[in-house]
Amino acid sequence: FSTDDELYMGLGIKDGNDVFLTGHTHDGTHPWGPDRAPMEMPGGTFPLGWTRTYGQGKVFTLLLGHDGKSFESPEFQKMVLNGINWATA
Repeated sequence: FSTDDELYMGLGIKDGNDVFLTGHTHDGTHPWGPDRAPMEMPGGTFPLGWTRTYGQGKVFTLLLGHDGKSFESPEFQKMVLNGINWATA
């Protein structure tokens, strides 16, 4: 699905993390926030969501949802619910 949200660039994904969602952006000038000037940023594919086990527990990480628009997306809602269900199963 497509959404307009913030990308974290340069994250190192640790061994044992299972990335299930990535985002892609192109080289260029991108908005940086409502009160900041746009910035030149490198393009690439970046992790946005992953799961892992930790001891006997489960960890679900999702980096979307900064401005609330993502929460209006049925695909985002389903991902959050699936993550909760996975982590609590």
